Amino acid sequence: MKFEYFISSIIYLKPIQIFWRIKIWVFQNFFKMKNPYEKYEVKKIILSNYDQISDENINTFKIFNDKLKVQNIIWQSEDKPRLWLYHLHYFDFLKNISKEDGVKIIYDWIDENSPGSDIAWDPYPISIRVVNWIKFLIRFNIDSPKIFTSLITQGFYLFNQREYHLLANHLFKNIVALLYLGILFENKKWVNWSIKELKIQLREQITEAGYHYEFSPTYHEIFVKDLLDLYDILQKNYPIKYKNLISTIADKIKNGMDWLEYFYVNKKYLPINDVNYEGLPEPDKMIKYAEKLGIKYSKRERNSTYYPIMKNKNLKIMMYCAPFNPSYNPSHSHSDLLSVLLWSKRGNILTDTGNHSYSDNAFRKYARSAAAHSTVVIDGLNQADLWGSFRIGKRAKIEKKVIGEDEIICSYRYKKRFHERRIMRTSSGFNLQDSIEYMGKHKYELYFHFEPENDFRSEKNKLIVNEKICFFLPNKELIIKNTSCFPKMYQTVQKITVIVKGEFHNRVRLKTRINIL
Repeated sequence: MKFEYFISSIIYLKPIQIFWRIKIWVFQNFFKMKNPYEKYEVKKIILSNYDQISDENINTFKIFNDKLKVQNIIWQSEDKPRLWLYHLHYFDFLKNISKEDGVKIIYDWIDENSPGSDIAWDPYPISIRVVNWIKFLIRFNIDSPKIFTSLITQGFYLFNQREYHLLANHLFKNIVALLYLGILFENKKWVNWSIKELKIQLREQITEAGYHYEFSPTYHEIFVKDLLDLYDILQKNYPIKYKNLISTIADKIKNGMDWLEYFYVNKKYLPINDVNYEGLPEPDKMIKYAEKLGIKYSKRERNSTYYPIMKNKNLKIMMYCAPFNPSYNPSHSHSDLLSVLLWSKRGNILTDTGNHSYSDNAFRKYARSAAAHSTVVIDGLNQADLWGSFRIGKRAKIEKKVIGEDEIICSYRYKKRFHERRIMRTSSGFNLQDSIEYMGKHKYELYFHFEPENDFRSEKNKLIVNEKICFFLPNKELIIKNTSCFPKMYQTVQKITVIVKGEFHNRVRLKTRINIL
């Protein structure tokens, strides 16, 4: 890691992030965890729990590509990546197993994971796990002092490790968890903090259009799911006291639903920025959950200013026009400015590489790079200083954005490099025009990543896809090669990547035509 990357990352942080990083470190290293509550009161709370209804009880479940038996869970394993273990400790599988098996697994977790254990007691897994446990207890009307004692201990531990050092989706998970715990145990401190912070984060984490500000379709889905859970518990337990807040949450849910469907194409969420499909319900299931909670939703046609779509006959094209966001933690952003996706009714044509994992490895570096996206790479460089698994130092800034019915324009500038892309609708398809300015002599690579399922043939600088669509590329050196694609976490397949290579002095303009045959 270059020291300058570290410094350039810190300058974007909020003071509260630095303060809480120190505070959490002190808590983890000098606080000896024990059960802080020997006595507690449990409130009889009400939940709809519609998302917890499963068609059948099973004794096996899956985490990513691995099938596990409920009787044989190993909570800590050096052979599994951290994200895999996180999902294990979330307990999302509780909705699919019986009361008896569920209680046994929870007891086993309590016995095998002492307070303060790594991964098991990280604040993010705690936040998801305690909500799943509470829903499970309510669904089967379980009264277990052992589980309640563990829950209140996890709540105490979580409250002292609220993820202010990260903010974003992590802090929002903390809010949901502490609200559930606070209501369950009638802990006013936890409830008051959750309500106060919820109001702040509803303003902070949702764009004016209504989608989550980290610009990932799957993280947006998780955010909407959290809103539904918040609506459920507040509406059922405090319908008068928090009437206005409940109404606000309902509105946010309705707007959020529109974008769930916007980013769900050909039965899959678009792989924009970091995406994690594990355990994500389809939009129609989310809509049913909302309707069962009494939220009436009707689909509205939208077009995003950050990911605008242009349609022509049977084709749709999308351009990435979103900044590295939020500025103080753009950990799920990729170097993908001005990248494009293209699809037809038959399926995806131009795709995104996706992301293989969150480990700091070659797969992760490639997935975040500009070369993994259908954009222009100048001198082999990215659009930001990427380092570690999630860190970003200096980054490109968007300068211009115009979104019209027949033309989309977006440009950015980064370290004296300027790139503008125009997409223009034509009678037979789309024209792409890339304008690059960078003083001196430089090299460029124009990337197009094709969905693996497509067939195509090349004729000089012309590509014919599925015998239906023709790409007329700039008349320069053309390279066609296999590159990695990650349809899901920890899955790798090969896709065809087409690269147009050339050199320029000071500035260059590249033109690509995409025509329907």
